[in-house]
Amino acid sequence: MAHAHPDSIQITARFSSALDHEDWAKARSLLQDDCEYVIRGRRVIGQEHIIQEYRASASWGSSTFDEITYRSQLEKCRDGRIRVTFIDRIRKGDHRHVYKCDQVISVDQDGLINRIMHFDRAHDEQQLVCFLETCGIHRSTKH
Repeated sequence: MAHAHPDSIQITARFSSALDHEDWAKARSLLQDDCEYVIRGRRVIGQEHIIQEYRASASWGSSTFDEITYRSQLEKCRDGRIRVTFIDRIRKGDHRHVYKCDQVISVDQDGLINRIMHFDRAHDEQQLVCFLETCGIHRSTKH
C-alpha cells in the first residue's frame, strides 16, 4: 500500500460526518473519481455510484424506522488506513436497537478517499435480523 495521506484521519472524519448528516454533496467531494467501495461481495466504482449506495441505505432506514440516528467512531490502523465504526441507533414503535458495522477507508496522496471496504459484524448482523423480525420488517440483502 502507498503511504497514507498525513491528514487521512481528518479527511475520513469529514466523510463519516457528512454521511452521518446525509450531506451527500460533501461526502461526494471527498471521494476520488474512480473510488472503489467493496460491500457484501459487490464492487461499486465511482463517486456517484457510491453516494447512491449510501443514499439508498439512508432512505430505506428513514422510510422503515420511526427514528434513526447516526454517529461514527474512527481509529487509525497501523497501515495508515482508517477504520470507521458506524453506529446506528434505531427505533420502531417501542422496539430499539443499536447496529454497528465497520468500514476501512484509504486516502490517496491528493487527500481523496480512493477505497472503502465494508465489514459487517456477524453478531451485530444476527441481532439486526432478529430486531427486524420482531418488528415485522423484511429487508432486502442489498441494504
